[in-house]
Amino acid sequence: MLVAAGALLCYFLIWWKDRNVKQAKSLEAQTVLDKAQSEAELIVRDARLAGTDEARKLREEVEQSFTARRQERAELERRLSDGKG
Repeated sequence: MLVAAGALLCYFLIWWKDRNVKQAKSLEAQTVLDKAQSEAELIVRDARLAGTDEARKLREEVEQSFTARRQERAELERRLSDGKG
Protein backbone atom coordinates (compact mmCIF):
# COMPACT_ATOMS: atom_id res chain seq x y z
CA MET A 1 0.00 0.00 0.00
CA LEU A 2 2.85 2.38 0.85
CA VAL A 3 4.54 1.55 -2.45
CA ALA A 4 1.31 2.31 -4.33
CA ALA A 5 0.94 5.63 -2.51
CA GLY A 6 4.57 6.49 -3.30
CA ALA A 7 4.09 5.58 -6.95
CA LEU A 8 0.92 7.64 -7.12
CA LEU A 9 2.66 10.62 -5.48
CA CYS A 10 5.60 10.25 -7.87
CA TYR A 11 3.21 10.13 -10.84
CA PHE A 12 1.46 13.32 -9.75
CA LEU A 13 4.76 15.12 -9.11
CA ILE A 14 6.04 14.19 -12.57
CA TRP A 15 2.68 15.17 -14.12
CA TRP A 16 2.74 18.52 -12.30
CA LYS A 17 6.36 19.21 -13.36
CA ASP A 18 5.58 18.24 -16.97
CA ARG A 19 2.52 20.53 -16.95
CA ASN A 20 4.62 23.45 -15.66
CA VAL A 21 7.30 22.81 -18.28
CA LYS A 22 4.66 22.77 -21.01
CA GLN A 23 3.17 26.01 -19.71
CA ALA A 24 6.60 27.64 -19.61
CA LYS A 25 7.36 26.52 -23.17
CA SER A 26 3.95 27.74 -24.33
CA LEU A 27 4.57 31.12 -22.70
CA GLU A 28 8.02 31.29 -24.28
CA ALA A 29 6.59 30.42 -27.69
CA GLN A 30 3.91 33.10 -27.31
CA THR A 31 6.58 35.63 -26.36
CA VAL A 32 8.58 34.74 -29.47
CA LEU A 33 5.45 35.04 -31.62
CA ASP A 34 4.57 38.41 -30.09
CA LYS A 35 8.10 39.69 -30.72
CA ALA A 36 8.00 38.44 -34.31
CA GLN A 37 4.62 40.11 -34.83
CA SER A 38 5.97 43.41 -33.48
CA GLU A 39 9.03 43.21 -35.72
CA ALA A 40 6.86 42.39 -38.74
CA GLU A 41 4.66 45.39 -38.01
CA LEU A 42 7.75 47.63 -37.82
CA ILE A 43 9.03 46.26 -41.13
CA VAL A 44 5.66 46.88 -42.79
CA ARG A 45 5.48 50.39 -41.35
CA ASP A 46 9.01 51.19 -42.53
CA ALA A 47 8.22 49.79 -45.97
CA ARG A 48 5.08 51.91 -46.20
CA LEU A 49 7.01 55.00 -45.17
CA ALA A 50 9.72 54.26 -47.71
CA GLY A 51 7.09 53.64 -50.39
CA THR A 52 5.31 56.86 -49.51
CA ASP A 53 8.58 58.77 -49.62
CA GLU A 54 9.51 57.21 -52.96
CA ALA A 55 6.06 58.01 -54.38
CA ARG A 56 6.41 61.62 -53.21
CA LYS A 57 9.82 61.91 -54.89
CA LEU A 58 8.48 60.45 -58.14
CA ARG A 59 5.48 62.79 -58.04
CA GLU A 60 7.79 65.78 -57.57
CA GLU A 61 9.96 64.64 -60.50
CA VAL A 62 6.91 64.25 -62.75
CA GLU A 63 5.57 67.62 -61.70
CA GLN A 64 8.94 69.24 -62.42
CA SER A 65 9.03 67.55 -65.81
CA PHE A 66 5.51 68.75 -66.63
CA THR A 67 6.36 72.26 -65.49
CA ALA A 68 9.47 72.32 -67.67
CA ARG A 69 7.51 71.06 -70.68
CA ARG A 70 4.76 73.64 -70.10
CA GLN A 71 7.38 76.37 -69.96
CA GLU A 72 8.98 75.11 -73.17
CA ARG A 73 5.60 75.00 -74.90
CA ALA A 74 4.70 78.47 -73.66
CA GLU A 75 8.04 79.76 -74.97
CA LEU A 76 7.46 78.12 -78.35
CA GLU A 77 3.93 79.56 -78.55
CA ARG A 78 5.31 82.99 -77.66
CA ARG A 79 7.96 82.73 -80.38
CA LEU A 80 5.35 81.62 -82.94
CA SER A 81 2.99 84.45 -82.03
CA ASP A 82 5.87 86.98 -82.12
CA GLY A 83 6.91 85.73 -85.55
CA LYS A 84 3.40 86.06 -86.95
CA GLY A 85 2.77 89.45 -85.44
